[in-house]
Amino acid sequence: MTYAPKDKQIDVITSTAPVVVVLGGAGTGKTTTAVAAARRHLERADEELAMARRAAARDGVRTRLPAPERALFLSFSRTAVAQIIDRAAAVIGPFRPRFEVSTFHGFAWRVIRSFGPHHGYPPPQTVLSKANSLVAGAPPGLTYDELIPAATALLALPKVQAHYRGRYG
Repeated sequence: MTYAPKDKQIDVITSTAPVVVVLGGAGTGKTTTAVAAARRHLERADEELAMARRAAARDGVRTRLPAPERALFLSFSRTAVAQIIDRAAAVIGPFRPRFEVSTFHGFAWRVIRSFGPHHGYPPPQTVLSKANSLVAGAPPGLTYDELIPAATALLALPKVQAHYRGRYG
């Protein structure tokens, strides 16, 4: 199936706004449009990176250029993550390796594992159920309810923000 966006979908895809809210019922193409918008964002970022490389070469400037940007999709359920990946394949095309899809909790856990050891969450960390967290001698860890607040606190740190802004633009 070839994706042929309609007028309002084109507006979403071509938007350069930092945040775009898309509302629609089931089956209206929200996911596919979001994936197409992410692809367009990556195409624009690649164009800007290529221009910066050409300018540096033209001016004889040796500089470290940023890595190619990536797109991040967060969802509430693993089922939705699988659906996004399935629906995305034809639309995202060659950008698939730069397209990340995760649950909110999965992403929070990644932030904690990456930056937590330096900011109050020493390894080994585990994700615990509420019941397991109450057991005497339970390993160090966070409950699911604690993951997102802990990751949010880490994401408020300037170095952590810089890392994710550099990765996802």
